[in-house]
Amino acid sequence: MAIFYSVYRVVRRVNTVAVYMSCAAVVLMMVFTDWEVITRYFVRNPATWTYPVTSYLLLYCIYLALAYALQRGGHVSVEFLVEMVPPRVRRWLERIGHVLGLVFTLVLLYQSYRLFSRHLAEGQRDISTISAPLYMVSFALPLGLVLMTVTYVLVLIDSFVRQPGEPTWQEQEKSGRKAAEQLD
Repeated sequence: MAIFYSVYRVVRRVNTVAVYMSCAAVVLMMVFTDWEVITRYFVRNPATWTYPVTSYLLLYCIYLALAYALQRGGHVSVEFLVEMVPPRVRRWLERIGHVLGLVFTLVLLYQSYRLFSRHLAEGQRDISTISAPLYMVSFALPLGLVLMTVTYVLVLIDSFVRQPGEPTWQEQEKSGRKAAEQLD
């Protein structure tokens, strides 16, 4: 069990670093968008590189934050139905939801890795003014989905380790309790 706690601690920290990177990407997107407005309307010489860069940062922003949102229990779910059943049934419904989410994530990971590999092998570039290599853009998908897959596996293991009445780390974080105290 100590290995599980150690792995979960490391993955939690990686997910936290990834969400900070995602937040930095949001700040950069704001700065680049402001720069675009300034150059377009005040300087009358638009910075044409800002739109594609902002679009690519948005991909990284979304995919880097996926695993953290899962870790915190922040993904979309139908809670009002799950809350109406006893704790033992609720835990099984949550496990089924996590398994389905993991299967979907694995399929998406496989397809996104194929896309990334094709972009890398063929040297494809975007059609914008910056002509960036597409593998740099599509790398966001498998990166975020690998983190999400590992987090799904850990959330599932945690749901089997805990007793039906005992909250999982995800449930503790969702309810605002300090799950990090158990890990550190």
